[in-house]
Amino acid sequence: PAAARLPLIAGQAPAVAPDRLPAVRPVSLRTKTSPLGLDATSYRLLWTQVAWLTALLVGISLLLTQLRLNRRRSARPAARRSRS
Repeated sequence: PAAARLPLIAGQAPAVAPDRLPAVRPVSLRTKTSPLGLDATSYRLLWTQVAWLTALLVGISLLLTQLRLNRRRSARPAARRSRS
């Protein structure tokens, strides 16, 4: 393959990144006292949202099940009428 020749920027020679990383201490937003690393208010908010979403999922599942069962009941008499 042909070697690409790129122009130098403002006469600078190419540089390589240093081997060592800067001495910066990593920072974490989590605390070690809470199970999920959240403060008490955020933890309660998280579980409140989980509870609401679970209740919503159960409610929609029951509604869809009810609609499906009613559709089967209403389809049976119509099928009997058409056979006779």
